[in-house]
Amino acid sequence: VSFSTIQDPHQPVKTALASTMMKLASIIGPENTNEHLLPLFVGFLKDECAEVRLNVINTISTLHSVIGFESFQNSILPAVLKLSEDTKWRVRLAILEHIPLSRIITDILFIF
Repeated sequence: VSFSTIQDPHQPVKTALASTMMKLASIIGPENTNEHLLPLFVGFLKDECAEVRLNVINTISTLHSVIGFESFQNSILPAVLKLSEDTKWRVRLAILEHIPLSRIITDILFIF
């Protein structure tokens, strides 16, 4: 998996990868996910294709448990907050359905 995949002009390639990256993250663990996959996740969250963004959002709750709160808060959460204003209603709905808000709130409360 490389950054060139994000720039692949073929939407089906990016859509398929976005939906399966989480399985790879669970296998390679937090350190490798933070180093190698996190930039791809963020890139896919900013993709112009709504299907790509949706596929990442649909698997994002597992990402939080793989990479931990700090990495999630610093890299993924800002991109997700921008998506809350997305022009596609399906993207906004997916954020509400799949972002582990209760877990994030719990983590914040235990940090402070």
